Amino acid sequence: MAGTIGFGGPLGEPQGRGDTTFVLNDGFSWLKGRHTFMFGGEIRRAYNNNIAFNIGSLTYSTLDNFLNDRANAFTVQLGSGNDKISAACYDVFAQDSFKNKIQPDA
Repeated sequence: MAGTIGFGGPLGEPQGRGDTTFVLNDGFSWLKGRHTFMFGGEIRRAYNNNIAFNIGSLTYSTLDNFLNDRANAFTVQLGSGNDKISAACYDVFAQDSFKNKIQPDA
């Protein structure tokens, strides 16, 4: 529509994204004779929060209609919303390093 004034756009805004990751890990070693045992693990949780709101816009056919709050069209984008994703990862390890001979001190 030529000569119209529109307010409220652009469609698809506001939107945003928030990412958070939590990590907990640890490990330890244990020496026993010719063995070196190592153990450890990690827990990782990732959170993703996407936001997008239902957006509306008003269209006015003239500046006079705008000044008198008489819109001739209203458009809304339905179906947008929030998407949340949560993922967890777990990892553990165990290792044994064995030496055939004990090396004498040099």
